[in-house]
Amino acid sequence: MSAYLHTLVPILFVVLGLLVMGYGLRKLYEAWGSVDWPAVSGTILSSGVETSAGDRGGTLYSANVQYTYQVGDRVLTANQVTIGGPLATSWRSPAEAIVERYRSGAACRVSYDPEDPTESCLEPGAKWFLYIAPALGAIFAGSGIAQLLGWYTFIKP
Repeated sequence: MSAYLHTLVPILFVVLGLLVMGYGLRKLYEAWGSVDWPAVSGTILSSGVETSAGDRGGTLYSANVQYTYQVGDRVLTANQVTIGGPLATSWRSPAEAIVERYRSGAACRVSYDPEDPTESCLEPGAKWFLYIAPALGAIFAGSGIAQLLGWYTFIKP
């Protein structure tokens, strides 16, 4: 049974790592592509800081910004400030900063995916937090591969 686990655990690390890395790279690719999306004028419908309960009993804060924009004859509504967002943190100030930038009733520029105009964002491009998932996925997959190849034996006493 022990030999079975010595193989199963590293394989799980590799598989889960590759899944997380793939999801993260997909989001990064979408964010990088959003820089080239066309942009139209829009209007902020509502903007506020939302709170939710964290896993360990704390409070998480995120910005909720609803906006409307028009592409051709279609009037669309969305709430994505950045690709991969909104980011919920235990600090209120990042959410407040977003809400401050996008006040209710204000005009805004909306970038949208020309292949799917329902996909849009107010701030195109990749933000720092989009790099976390691919990095963690690579670390998990790499450690699983290292265990499978026996590299872990070099660090044993």
